Amino acid sequence: DFCLSRGLGDVYKRQRQYRISLYDLPRAEQIDVAYAFPEYTGLDNYDEEDAGDMVVPEGTQVTLSMAFNKAVQQAQIVFDDDTTQAVDVDGLSGSASFTVASDTTYRILATDFDNLETEDPDVFYIRAIEDQPPELALHSPGRDQDVMPLEEVVLEVEASDDYGLSEFTLHYSVAVSYTHLRAHETGRNL
Repeated sequence: DFCLSRGLGDVYKRQRQYRISLYDLPRAEQIDVAYAFPEYTGLDNYDEEDAGDMVVPEGTQVTLSMAFNKAVQQAQIVFDDDTTQAVDVDGLSGSASFTVASDTTYRILATDFDNLETEDPDVFYIRAIEDQPPELALHSPGRDQDVMPLEEVVLEVEASDDYGLSEFTLHYSVAVSYTHLRAHETGRNL
């Protein structure tokens, strides 16, 4: 608080005093993010300090740890669709966890012990990276081939996935002519 006086020149007639009060509104000053990635990604979990924006695979469990500029009695995360996530607060700090399901934005709103609320909070974005299906390309042979019964056919196959493949299994069948099948079944030549 401070007082402001008004007067003209050196002569002050009845001075009028104004009292001006300044308030420090609550806000999140720092956000640290802990990422727990889905098992299918094979990515190692890690922590990022002084973050907020994130680009992560869908299904990532995110834990936000917040440091507030002053003690707060409550806080919440508000997403762009106006859904909210409560923040567990303890004076100057808070934490909340959620699972990333889609692209969105969020902001953190807090209320201090004087019931003052955050105004114009920073907006952070979340970009959810969709898991893509594996891709398979058969490079060789490029077309059907007529081969002899004992002849080998070399296959060149390329398989990839956005987070890598843990296993690749090729299932195949051999087309046998009806005449050959009948001769094999009956045990005699046709």
